[in-house]
This record gives sequence, structure tokens and C-alpha cells, in this order.
Amino acid sequence: MGTIAGVRVGDPDAVSAGESITVTLADTTGLLSANAGTPGGGGTIGGSGTTTLTISGTLAQVNADLSTLAYVNNSFGTDNIDISAGDGRGGSDDINIAVAINAAPVTTAPIGLRPSGACGRQSRE
Repeated sequence: MGTIAGVRVGDPDAVSAGESITVTLADTTGLLSANAGTPGGGGTIGGSGTTTLTISGTLAQVNADLSTLAYVNNSFGTDNIDISAGDGRGGSDDINIAVAINAAPVTTAPIGLRPSGACGRQSRE
């Protein structure tokens, strides 16, 4: 699981207008998650561990929760995450971010192989 740093929402009148911000992140292959337990967080998180993640709350809560954004994908290459945000009063934005996927290779050690000519018993002389 890798973290995706730097995803934030900006809304100059969110605090003064008492707006509730909703951010939806969507991906076709990677699994997205976030944690509301981070300091300053506490927004409502839905769909954690799925391809569609929704975070709602105050601007501060949403940005704190976004700071824990994590991504899992077991392939290599690139991927795009669609991020849409709305303030409940008609203000919205939608962007795509590209992510590089660097999944660790899976290696398996051979099991139960013995050198040629070896047998299961050892003789004592």
C-alpha cells in the first residue's frame, strides 16, 4: 500500500459559509482508502478499500483525511484517479491525477528440491 501525498481541496469561503465539502475519488483498478483518525480529521469516509472513496466534512476535516490517502494496485505502469469535489452550494471541480504503479515483484522460492543425486537418508560410516 502506498500513500498519495499532496491531494488537497481549496475553497476560500468554505469556513465562513459553513460549507460541507464532499470529495469523491474513483479508480478503475486500484483500491483507495483513507483514515478519519488523523489529527484534524474526522470526516465521514465511505468506500474505503474499494475503487470509489468518498470523504465528506468540513474543509479542514476533508483535507486532514485526504492526507492519509492510500492506494493499492498489484500491477505495473500508470493509472489515473478521478477526483471530484463539491461544496454543496454549486461550487465543484473535477481533475484526474496520474499515478505510477510500482508493485513489488512476487518471488517464490523453490520448495522441496534437492541437488541431483541426493536422497532422503544420510548414511553414517
